[in-house]
Amino acid sequence: MPLLNLEFYANLSEDERLDRIGALIAKAVVLYRKDRQRAGHPEAGEEGKAKRVISLADLVQDEVEKMMLQYFEKVGSATPKSVCAALNLSRRTVTRKLARLRTGGFLVTTGNTRLVSYELADRQQAN
Repeated sequence: MPLLNLEFYANLSEDERLDRIGALIAKAVVLYRKDRQRAGHPEAGEEGKAKRVISLADLVQDEVEKMMLQYFEKVGSATPKSVCAALNLSRRTVTRKLARLRTGGFLVTTGNTRLVSYELADRQQAN
């Protein structure tokens, strides 16, 4: 299997391509910051200045996905059913957005089928 299948990306619209690029850049930024923090490098502006903490929700443009990431930042782990109830969203929308956030590297799953639950990818890596 080739590392990059260009035929897959040829069928995407320009908006879908830009969304994918944004998700990859956001994931790269998060991983870069974690690596720098583990290596003990100070963040830019740490010398006596208050630094702004960036939430994962700041890295996505879609408002529903922002709400979902903020929800996961508060509760940690959740099932699709609990996300539907908490955010008053349809099951179909939640399923579609969870799959998109998982593909973008923001969420990871535990369990399967009916027992599946989602949590932020960075929280699982911290454990």
